[in-house]
Amino acid sequence: LLWQAWQEDYPPTPTPTSSPSSVSTAIPDINKADVPSTPTATVSGSAGSTDIPLLPGQAVTAKVSSETGEVVRVKTDLLDVVIDTIGGTLREVRLRAFDATTKNKDEAFVLITAELPDVFLVQSGLIGHKQAPTHRSSFQSQKKSFELAAGETEVAVPMSFRADSGFEVTKRFIFKRDSYVVRIEHDIRNTGSEPLSMRMYSQLHRAEVEQEGGLFRTYTYTGGVISQPEKPYQKIDFGDMAEQNLDATYRGGWIAMIQHYFAAAVIPPIDQDNYYYTLSPGGQRFVVGAMDAGQSIAEGQSATLAMNIYIGPKQQERM
Repeated sequence: LLWQAWQEDYPPTPTPTSSPSSVSTAIPDINKADVPSTPTATVSGSAGSTDIPLLPGQAVTAKVSSETGEVVRVKTDLLDVVIDTIGGTLREVRLRAFDATTKNKDEAFVLITAELPDVFLVQSGLIGHKQAPTHRSSFQSQKKSFELAAGETEVAVPMSFRADSGFEVTKRFIFKRDSYVVRIEHDIRNTGSEPLSMRMYSQLHRAEVEQEGGLFRTYTYTGGVISQPEKPYQKIDFGDMAEQNLDATYRGGWIAMIQHYFAAAVIPPIDQDNYYYTLSPGGQRFVVGAMDAGQSIAEGQSATLAMNIYIGPKQQERM
């Protein structure tokens, strides 16, 4: 009802969007780093060369690609999703329960998109090892289409990555029925002869779009929001991000990008001290994200690092 009321009172100017079957394969290029650094790491390399964060003393050897890969389609009762095999980036998410506009009821509302000017992406990856797969690394998928079948409660979408230095990663996206939450897991298998130290990050990368003004338009906030123990709901607008990167660690919490009556939120483990950050890679692009506490994985052992991503309406009972 809130969504319908907003559409009737403040109808947006429709932005042309492609149908899911004809999604553009061009994720806009970013010329500066949009991969997070750990609190003790630095992002090394000149603009346009690498965006992999490096721990002190590490060399640039990770397999990195700024190109787009193949797309994997996922359809549930609530979501229609396009995932890129480069990094496992969620590059399009349509909310099937909401119309694109009140005048266009044939298409679902697009919240996540790689299309200009409203770029809004969900990115995730691992850091901590020189070959850890980030959101710019290439993954493999055995299937190009997944659908939540009748009678099933969830569907899992696996992608694989193999490093030269002795470890394998299965990146898995789990979608559940009647849910706007996407669980992203990294199953890490250490097949090498040395222990691994890995941390998972998830981030929301979006463009700042100038809002249209006017006598009969009401301002609605579009930007970042962070929840922490002392301040359960604190806005971080694009101006804040441009001025200074967020650099904070605390237990639990979440970080989000919101627009009108919709939100995308990164929800790291609630029982860990998580690292929260913002990045300003340039070109009117901004990133908010979270990184978990990480884990050490002994030789011959496995571990799973995971986070939840909420993509949907701002309904408190669902978030």
